[in-house]
Amino acid sequence: MTKRTHEEMGYGYDPDEEEDYISLDHTSTPAGNRIDLDLSEPEEDQILADVQTHWDREADSEDEGEFTGNESMPATQRYHDAVVVMVKKDFVINSVADRNTLSEVFELIKNDEHMRSEKRQSALKAILKGALGKMLHSESSRYHYYGRETEAAKRAEYEKLFRAVSQHCYSIGQGNLIDEMLQDLLLDDKWIQSKPLCDLIAQKVAQDVIGGSDSASYKWLTLPLPPVVTYPYVNGRRLFLESIKDALPDAAVPLFKPKMQQELERLLNAVNRFSDTEIQPLARIIENIPLSSYLELVLPKLDKLLGPTLVLQFLHSLLATQMSGKDHQTEIERTTLKFFMPRVISESNLSFDNLAIEPVTQEPQLFYRFQSNFSRPQMYEVPRATKLAPPVTHLLDSVGRCMNQGLEDEAVKLLSAALPSPTTLLARTLWKHCFMLIEELLQLLQIHRNPRLNQVASPFVSEVIQILARHLASTHPAQLPNWTPLSVSRTPCSCEPCGRVNQYLRDPKQIVGRFAYTQTIRKHLAKTFIHSGDLTFDTETKGSPHTLILQSKSKEYTHSVAVWEEEVQDMRSRLTAMGNDFVTSLLGADIVSISALDLAVQDAKANPATAQRFPLDVSLSSSNIQQPSARAGTKRKHDQVEVIDLT
Repeated sequence: MTKRTHEEMGYGYDPDEEEDYISLDHTSTPAGNRIDLDLSEPEEDQILADVQTHWDREADSEDEGEFTGNESMPATQRYHDAVVVMVKKDFVINSVADRNTLSEVFELIKNDEHMRSEKRQSALKAILKGALGKMLHSESSRYHYYGRETEAAKRAEYEKLFRAVSQHCYSIGQGNLIDEMLQDLLLDDKWIQSKPLCDLIAQKVAQDVIGGSDSASYKWLTLPLPPVVTYPYVNGRRLFLESIKDALPDAAVPLFKPKMQQELERLLNAVNRFSDTEIQPLARIIENIPLSSYLELVLPKLDKLLGPTLVLQFLHSLLATQMSGKDHQTEIERTTLKFFMPRVISESNLSFDNLAIEPVTQEPQLFYRFQSNFSRPQMYEVPRATKLAPPVTHLLDSVGRCMNQGLEDEAVKLLSAALPSPTTLLARTLWKHCFMLIEELLQLLQIHRNPRLNQVASPFVSEVIQILARHLASTHPAQLPNWTPLSVSRTPCSCEPCGRVNQYLRDPKQIVGRFAYTQTIRKHLAKTFIHSGDLTFDTETKGSPHTLILQSKSKEYTHSVAVWEEEVQDMRSRLTAMGNDFVTSLLGADIVSISALDLAVQDAKANPATAQRFPLDVSLSSSNIQQPSARAGTKRKHDQVEVIDLT
């Protein structure tokens, strides 16, 4: 018992109004074990001692320690004789300050034959809760203050205490305390994979199973289900049950397995939500349940939860996940494909409009919240190549997996239903995207070499490459009528502005020329070169002086032809790369000759009247940007462009 002085040092402090109070730091059991307490200002009816009789003197001098009461100090430094303070036991139990003394508190309770039943139950519950808290906290803590070995030793001490208290509870008919406490802990997901907790539960299950108490063994393991049940939740519960099974003695395992299977079936039936991020937990469940349970409980549930566009993605992700046991994984793959193929066949229909994914332009991610205006990041091109869209790759992957599993009918039906009709091939479709599909399809056919698949794909490949070749050839630029290219050697005037215009005319790569001059010089340039139908004239009114913009039709035409020829050569190279003995036997002839690309190109060059008018829809460099055309001698309103009137 220690006496302290409580001083109010705030505003209006009066030293004559100091208050003294008593605190009890610890107590001792009859066996001499110390129990740490934290009792400040106890009520008079809670202790049995005349406290005021020991408050009648202060320290004799400054050399004498202050406020020293009944402590283990030399007799010369004591203010008075030893004081024995009797404290109510339930008050001590409710005021335990340090869980390190739980063993001593349990000893105090266990040896008390006269303690009331409700007080004993409350005390045992407090000890069990404290021991469990130390066990689980020391296991889950990221920071081990005393070191891992010391923490493990402390946890072992609390496990020993918990087992001792549990045995005492069962011996006095209070075993329900253990069941209630463990069941409360199981409601918290973070504890269901705790090894000490699983070991404790396994001990109880083993006792009940071996003793023949079937109902008591599993009633408290069947927990209420949350509103949202997902496969990660089910997998966590599965791991918990597996941990209990592993901790059971060999004699109890055969009796526990049927109950474990029954609980898993209850959980699988309750699943009501699924997303593509739950593939891994689902795979772990599938590899640990019988194939019959997977077919009856998992697949029908997934069929209801998967949206129309998610089935192919689900098949691709699940079947690409590695599972334990090659034979079991093969059975799972075959069962899954056979179950979902009717739905996949009815929902699969590719389109030429979304075959591939182009590189995207995006802003880089910042790892700080605020950014300076002086260091704002620029938009950049993500360094990745154009690739087939996921629905396309997933479909081809499913066809290949069906063939690997001997599901030939399903593979043929899926490919027949999915391939788009070549007659719907639009002119705006990029031929390179279609070629990516053709290349992947030919590779799939070459791997499996199945006559039925070849019969479905061969007409599609031939017709598509013919349509694409004809379309590309038809984009050959045609010269506009009623104009004559200007001779680049002509120099109508020897002035400096005309010299710059002639220099622009001689440069074959510069399509647009920009000349900033006063209005008089701009009119002089326009009148000098107006006789040629090769140039268009615009004036940009932004800035001073204004800018005369010249655009050469012949240069634009030459550039468009060069772009077209480059595209033709690229297509020819891609077709040549596709060709091999298998493709030739599949199509009946060389793929380049089947495409008739060369014939289509020759026809386009020989009949320019039927060719596409330039410019092509291509991206030009910043120096070759196509400017709006204008007809000399007319007025046209524009935000930044004014057409020169030469009348």
